[in-house]
Amino acid sequence: MSMPMAETRGPVDARIMNGIRLPERPSSVRDYLTPATLLVLSLMAVALVVRIVANTLYPYPLDNGEGVILGASWHAATGKDVYHAIDQPPYSFIIYGPILPYLGGFSMYLFGPTAVPIRLLSVFFYFGSAFVVSLFIKRVTGMWSASLVSGLFLITERHFFSRAAYAVTDLPAIFFSLLGLYLWRSAGARRYAAIISFALAFFSKQSAIVSAAAAFASLCLEGRRRKGVALFSVYIVVLCVGFAACWFAFGKAYFVNTFTYASVAPFVLGQATERVAYAAVLYFVPFMGLTVLVAMAFRDKHLLLPVLYTIFGLVAAFGSGREGASRSYFFDLAAGLSIMLGLLWPAAVACVRARIYSSLVYAIAALQAALLVVGMLYGVWRFGDHTQSDIRRDAAIQAAYREHPGMILSYDQGFCLGTNAENISTDVYKLSQLVQSGVISRDIFIAPIRNRQFSMIVLPRGSQPWLVMGGDLRREVWKHYRIDHENRSHTFLVPKPIGP
Repeated sequence: MSMPMAETRGPVDARIMNGIRLPERPSSVRDYLTPATLLVLSLMAVALVVRIVANTLYPYPLDNGEGVILGASWHAATGKDVYHAIDQPPYSFIIYGPILPYLGGFSMYLFGPTAVPIRLLSVFFYFGSAFVVSLFIKRVTGMWSASLVSGLFLITERHFFSRAAYAVTDLPAIFFSLLGLYLWRSAGARRYAAIISFALAFFSKQSAIVSAAAAFASLCLEGRRRKGVALFSVYIVVLCVGFAACWFAFGKAYFVNTFTYASVAPFVLGQATERVAYAAVLYFVPFMGLTVLVAMAFRDKHLLLPVLYTIFGLVAAFGSGREGASRSYFFDLAAGLSIMLGLLWPAAVACVRARIYSSLVYAIAALQAALLVVGMLYGVWRFGDHTQSDIRRDAAIQAAYREHPGMILSYDQGFCLGTNAENISTDVYKLSQLVQSGVISRDIFIAPIRNRQFSMIVLPRGSQPWLVMGGDLRREVWKHYRIDHENRSHTFLVPKPIGP
């Protein structure tokens, strides 16, 4: 950047900040924008903390996405393979990288079969991401208020807020992505550390390449193509070392799980466009800031890194059009928008203090704050995501897992912790997509159903049957299994006695 701007209490001098000319008019007008904005964001952060505590202490999987990670972590903790071929017992697989499952497995090895330590680890990645963004903005602008606003915006942003305290791969992936960006901006030898961080993001979640792409593209657009190619080559070498380690540790199953099985979901452009448009309305100020800073990046090459990161994050957000996807594709965009907001903050404060468009700035800030609250609360429980009835339902599922060791076929994931039971898949939703796309056949389950190899089958009630248990397979289930018990949400089936 051209010149960092320190926070000012009196007259605002004429200077250039990120290509934006700040007002020269001296003024003693007090800045109410900063305390008002920080107050609103801080109150939202209080709701976030309550939510984190409630979700962290919930004794069962928060949802099936988290259940997949919890199940894989339990496999790692008990010395079982995390990555399997789907066409052989125990018919389990996972499409994510090894970072979080094995960190979670280590935590369960130390503390036992509980989700609390791995959720706390996710909370660390959650707040760590906001902290890195704050450091990035402080380094660029020199303003603590800009730093705080950008960090608080990130943790209260809708997509981040909805995953608070969830043990999901998105959180380590975004943390390492942002840490890589921060180290990359430091230049020099730290860029090699940034490459390591980019690689850790990739092995957390293989789609986490947005920050690395922005880093290498910005270097080339700055006119340093040779340096960009050299550092990109180092990145490829680091990835190859990681792939070699995964091959040695997990074998071919790792590559089949994370690349073949992960890429079968169909894409719906209309759905993606609607979700991105919704985000653009909710966060119109940083989106407007992106358009301004894109134009300025042509004059100030130092803006290329955050601008490209946000643009690439916007492109990645269209991945939410894939069936079964939504929030996970918005993390890079949300982080980029928080950076855009931090970069614009010095100009907004300067306008208020110099009484230039100050009424307009206050009005825009108030509208954005209202939309931020709407985005945080709409469709998301403020103080934890589960009710007493959810606890009773999940307790019944957990009891079934404790009482029936062996392979269990269930849509509900992550209940095998501390038991000798084994989910036949760590991701039944993805399994259904694999069946629908023709990658695997449902026929591979006919023999184990007929042979009564599953110690229990748990079917959800009152909903359409999931694809993998539809039609002929469901008929086979009722032919060879009987109801053990049922409740409002599930039917629990066990093998029929083998008769003459």
